Amino acid sequence: MRLVLVVVDDLMFSSRIQQTVKAHGGSIIFIRSEADLEKAPKSDLIILDLEHRRLSVLDLLPLVHPTNSSTPVIAYCSHVYTELAERAQSVGVKQVFTKGGFIQQLQSILEQS
Repeated sequence: MRLVLVVVDDLMFSSRIQQTVKAHGGSIIFIRSEADLEKAPKSDLIILDLEHRRLSVLDLLPLVHPTNSSTPVIAYCSHVYTELAERAQSVGVKQVFTKGGFIQQLQSILEQS
C-alpha cells in the first residue's frame, strides 16, 4: 500500500481513514475539489463517499478513474441508498460498502490493495 486518494467530506470518516492508512504505511491525499482531482497523482486505491455533499463523485469518476485504469475504486454510503450503490457499481466502482461495513473492512481492504 502506497498512495490512497480519498474523496470524502465527513471529518470523522476522514480521520479514521487517515489513521488506518498511515498505520499500514501508506500515504493519503484528500480530494476536496475537482481541481484537486485533476492534479492528483496516480494512486494505488481510491475511496469514495457516495454521499459527498459538495461533489457528485459518480460524475467525477472518469477523472478519478479512467476506464483503462487498474486502480481499484471502493465506495461507501448509507444502507438506505441501494440505488446509488448499484449505480456506482455499474460505472466502475469495484465494491460498495455500507458506512459501518466500510469501517469494519478498511484494514482488510488496505491489506489486499
